[in-house]
Amino acid sequence: MKVAILGNSHVACLIMAHRQDPSLLGTDIDPVFFAAPGKGMSGMQLDGDRLVPASSELKDQIALTSGGLDAIRLPDFEAFILIAMGYMVPMVPRSYSSAVIGKAMDRRIANSILWQLADRISEASDKPVLCGHIPLSADAGVQDDLLSYEEVMALYGDRVEQRGLSLIRQPEETRRDDLFTKAEFTKGSRRLRSEDVHPEDDISHMNAEYGAIYLRHCATLLRQSA
Repeated sequence: MKVAILGNSHVACLIMAHRQDPSLLGTDIDPVFFAAPGKGMSGMQLDGDRLVPASSELKDQIALTSGGLDAIRLPDFEAFILIAMGYMVPMVPRSYSSAVIGKAMDRRIANSILWQLADRISEASDKPVLCGHIPLSADAGVQDDLLSYEEVMALYGDRVEQRGLSLIRQPEETRRDDLFTKAEFTKGSRRLRSEDVHPEDDISHMNAEYGAIYLRHCATLLRQSA
């Protein structure tokens, strides 16, 4: 199964993990990574059955992570995994009304590069599209009475699963206090392009150990969707 993995800087941990151990996904899954920092992937536009970069800079960026490919030919892949790109799990006070929460979730989806790309892919391909959020922060700030992780994920599911999209939960073994990531998974995380180590106070980018757990989780989901 050839799988396209699209994302931004948060894909670096997956690339590093796969580079360290190419067997993580098993012999039946062959990943190809297409990533650009920040909001760069918003420039991937649908052209027939391909996603093509709108700029030479983006073309160079995805070629760097994919091993030389300068576009994503959708029929070449049997599944798609989209990571981060504006899709996050917000802290939602339980005191908010369902109407307020619903409108806020709708805005998040409308403004997220990930959901825009997912819709473009689904328009031209009937293959599974799995969507993973930005890793939960490792900074456990003051917690009010908040919706749980699963309650927030259910709000997303109600809105996107009817489009034929699937949600990837952050593996439970990487989480703590429900809405946060264990700090150990931020240590030694690396940048997407330069592969330099992030500053020690970076609490949102994950390391290769996290990437390995996440890739194994994705492999299970891919086999279930096949």
